[in-house]
Amino acid sequence: METIVRNYIATYYEDHGQLMIHANRIIFTRFDSLLFGFLGAYITYYKLWRKEKILFWLGLILFILMQLNKIVFGFNDLWKYGWFSLVPLSVFLMLPFLSSIKKGSGVTFKFITFTSMISYSIYLVHYTPFKRLLYPLVNDLPIIIQFLIYGICAYLFGFLLYTFIEKPFMRWRDKWLIRPIITSVGKT
Repeated sequence: METIVRNYIATYYEDHGQLMIHANRIIFTRFDSLLFGFLGAYITYYKLWRKEKILFWLGLILFILMQLNKIVFGFNDLWKYGWFSLVPLSVFLMLPFLSSIKKGSGVTFKFITFTSMISYSIYLVHYTPFKRLLYPLVNDLPIIIQFLIYGICAYLFGFLLYTFIEKPFMRWRDKWLIRPIITSVGKT
């Protein structure tokens, strides 16, 4: 149902920016993305994933094809009507393999581990402060420079938010909420 509503909304927009602002902000139009998350959690909980590497490559190919579609053809019907479902589907297909990676070394592994630690903080800061405040300042720069500035700022402020807000709250939660519950359950 949400895909139908989102596609109805999409018929009124001729550029990607307007569609992203209006369709992306309405939670009802994003339920399919949320359902991919719930489905993934269910499959993971009951250990139903099979052929994770094949799923990873299919997801990566789908993700790259969606990006290439936009670069080559611009704001077309596939982008307009498929973006909100196909990109989350591609991530859904890649996650089983990525979540199975537990050990590693090197710069790539450390970067991925660091990113996973601060990912919620990056999520909190990526749209509101940067999209609204930073975009007008860098709008005239080449896209690669915009991407680099945006990425560096998102990581920097995500790291600061994680270090000074999220991490202290998690320590407080563990000390005052989780540990007492575990201790009281053990006494019964």
